[in-house]
Amino acid sequence: MDKPQHIVISRTDNIGDVVLTLPMAALLKQKYPHIKVSFLARDYVKSIISACPDVDAFISWDGLRSLDERSAIDTLRDLQIDAIIHVFPQKKIAKLAKAAKINWRIGSSHRWYHWVSCNQRIDFSRKNSSLHEAQLNLQLLQPFNLPNNLTLVQLQDLLHLHKCERPGVKIKSLLAMDRFNLVLHPLTNGNTEEWPLSKFSALIKALPEERFNIIVSGTANEKERLQPLLKQYPNVQDAVGTLSLATFIDLLSCANGIVANSTGPMHLAAALGIHVLGLFPEVKGKDIGRWLPLGEKAEVLSAASIDLISLDRVLQIITNWQNESDARN
Repeated sequence: MDKPQHIVISRTDNIGDVVLTLPMAALLKQKYPHIKVSFLARDYVKSIISACPDVDAFISWDGLRSLDERSAIDTLRDLQIDAIIHVFPQKKIAKLAKAAKINWRIGSSHRWYHWVSCNQRIDFSRKNSSLHEAQLNLQLLQPFNLPNNLTLVQLQDLLHLHKCERPGVKIKSLLAMDRFNLVLHPLTNGNTEEWPLSKFSALIKALPEERFNIIVSGTANEKERLQPLLKQYPNVQDAVGTLSLATFIDLLSCANGIVANSTGPMHLAAALGIHVLGLFPEVKGKDIGRWLPLGEKAEVLSAASIDLISLDRVLQIITNWQNESDARN
């Protein structure tokens, strides 16, 4: 492939998926330092893209799909895109990219519509693979002669997000200067199995208040389910449904650690370099093999059924974090 000037990575699904796609941008920048890399995604993940130094521009899928077809095609043409990588297959995006006459249109051969819309089709299957999600993404870089067999440690080193340097008033109000700031993110919006709320409650009860400042996070849709937990522990900081994604990224950046099920916040926190404990079921496609968080301080626990993960083991890991923090200070 000739040297491209503008490459678009298209991934229009969820937070964690987007985070694990960002190493692709870093690899492209390494090979082509002067190219423009854009990321086509939904508006709600824009803050993640803005925090990644390897991506130059954000293209709004919400904005693009709100246009009539002719206008959407013209918009893509005006961006002078040389290549588009369909990481998360979308029939409509593939159709628009072909109509906009983007030179290189790269996608999985396992989507029938890519046989009429893509001119670079890569033969791999996510469903039946034992590879990690971030490793699967690399398969789509084959037309650029980039390595597609990187280890998770190598991918971890390619995952870059800016950390918050000056937290705002809202973040400062949630943090404690004299304690270990621990974020608990108990729910998943139904995306995977969840460690029981009763165990999160027992975890809060077991953590000494004089050593831990606990912040419970979640979406506005999860507020009702989390309300009993928040009422039970009035000293816990309530960040449920009150933060924009950009502010939430700042919170994670400034916190010391997080305990979460396999969710986007888990992947964000790992990429930001704080302590992470991810809780996983041993279910094919939702397990550690596919969704291990990529971060130097990321740890995981799993069990055949997620409710079998021991509270004592979780407590031990968190206590070790706090002891290490005390030793450093």
